[in-house]
Amino acid sequence: MAVRLFFAAFVAFAWVLGIGMSTAMPGAWLNDKRAHVADYSKVQLGPVRQSVRLDDGVVGALDRPCGILTVSRHGRRLWRGDLSSIRPWKLVAADVDGGGHREMALGVYKSTRYFPYPHPGLFVYRWGGNGIVPVWRGSNLGEPFVDFAFLPKPNGPAELIAVEVQQNGCRCVAGYHWSHFGFVGDWRHGNWERLKILSTRGGQLSILADGRKLFVSKDGNVH
Repeated sequence: MAVRLFFAAFVAFAWVLGIGMSTAMPGAWLNDKRAHVADYSKVQLGPVRQSVRLDDGVVGALDRPCGILTVSRHGRRLWRGDLSSIRPWKLVAADVDGGGHREMALGVYKSTRYFPYPHPGLFVYRWGGNGIVPVWRGSNLGEPFVDFAFLPKPNGPAELIAVEVQQNGCRCVAGYHWSHFGFVGDWRHGNWERLKILSTRGGQLSILADGRKLFVSKDGNVH
């Protein structure tokens, strides 16, 4: 009980500092083994140029090779930022925190305070009218991850889906829900050598696992 209370207090302190960590008990956080951390070559890169729709005609666009993020409305540029220092590799839009507005979720590759070597991370921003505002800048999830997506929910925050690398080097798929301090792990399934997210259309998650197309239900069961 004392350990859990300490961990909860630590997460709250990290959130106040704007650091962000998953509130799932992360194996990689407790066992800091650099060989277990997914390197950049394992990351499932998004397209060279990616764009997502937010609210009220606002569009976010990422030029991945340059690390440039642009926000526009109806073709008129509202904001442009150089994010090359955090090496963004994927851009997704979703109602991450359940507030009724779509945020931008960026897969990044950088070192953080508690992981002082480059690794995949997840940063979430909202459009603030004059610039992007950080919602969550996660050091890690439950395990090192190499891809992610969001499953929209009719009411409440979208579900975060992550492809994670386990201690044995194999991959699994994991589901997280948003809490006030970040993402909480709900389920984890699989032990595959190759794993890719195919689609989240219609609220249905499909994956390609060792060459087989599979569907994942809301509770993490694979069929």
